[in-house]
Amino acid sequence: MSILSLAGADFFVVIALGMIICLARRNVLIHRSNNLMFVHLSLATILLMLLEIITILLEQQGNPRLNAMSYLSNILGFSLSPALPLMILLFNMPGKGRKLRLQRVLLSIPLMINTAICIFSFKTGWVFSIGAQGQYDRGDLFLLPTAAAFYYYGLAGIQLLSRKEYDAKDKQLLCAIYLLPAIATVLQILFKDLLVLWSSVAVSLMLFYIFLLSTQFKFDPVTGMRNRAQFEQEMRNHQKQDRVLLMVFDLNNLKTINDQYGHKAGDEALQLSSRTIQQCLSAIGILYRIGGDEFCALCKDVPIQRIQALFHKIDIALERIELSVPVKVRMAHGFSYYTKGKDESVQAAFMRADKAMYANKAQSKITSFNGY
Repeated sequence: MSILSLAGADFFVVIALGMIICLARRNVLIHRSNNLMFVHLSLATILLMLLEIITILLEQQGNPRLNAMSYLSNILGFSLSPALPLMILLFNMPGKGRKLRLQRVLLSIPLMINTAICIFSFKTGWVFSIGAQGQYDRGDLFLLPTAAAFYYYGLAGIQLLSRKEYDAKDKQLLCAIYLLPAIATVLQILFKDLLVLWSSVAVSLMLFYIFLLSTQFKFDPVTGMRNRAQFEQEMRNHQKQDRVLLMVFDLNNLKTINDQYGHKAGDEALQLSSRTIQQCLSAIGILYRIGGDEFCALCKDVPIQRIQALFHKIDIALERIELSVPVKVRMAHGFSYYTKGKDESVQAAFMRADKAMYANKAQSKITSFNGY
């Protein structure tokens, strides 16, 4: 395949990626941060692909008067190559405030060094050079942008694989999507005329968007917690374990919040309370939204002596939540154990935990009525 043919193929990939960006902007179910990351990465990829197309066309012209444009497009392309994996890294970085800003600055140092060396290549030819007739040639430091990109890819890969919202199968699929640009990079280094890197990145982004579409069926769009379908599947998976702890939670005053302050306030209460519970239980289990105001956590075996301490910890954390409306978040809770060989199913243990939650809910109404 000729270089011009590859440029033509790149052009149609750019159009396809642009159309998927339009679809992504209309999608309200995919988590906003993931959607935003996809759109920004896609726009950056389109820019880099357009720069590659321009570079190819300028080289084909062989006109010395266009050398300045060739230098500019190559400088931008090589400088921005590591920016794509850096964007993935920055989008998924936890934390906030001054510490996060400092981390972002430190992570940007390799990108800034790479950019400076690429700019100086105009005079030194370190990364690339443009001949008198507009022909492109690799420099001694040609692999520097690739090394910087692989450094960021490695950090971003570790970060993505550590995210708890993805299960083992999700992570395997992400690894496959993630490896595609890495393989294309190696091929492009080995075969100078094979320009497949940015088209492979574009294909990976399209696959990543399909992956995001598939995950929207696993997560509740309001809270971001896993949904009932995932809960029922995990209950079946936990059937093989020797002992499982189930903890059921119910937001006591959701109807009151919705009636008095609107569903936006109710959604806020669901979001903040579910995040708080998940943070309290992050070391032992995963929280699922299984109904309108009901949640269940599937946890590893915890001694019964610790259960009340865990509930007390959760109650205190919920008490500290400050909603935009003058209402305190309160949760009823119950628990039960599934024991292999003793219980018929995890579902039976869930029913006991649910019954215990309703008993706790009734008791809290009595104590509230009596003024305790």
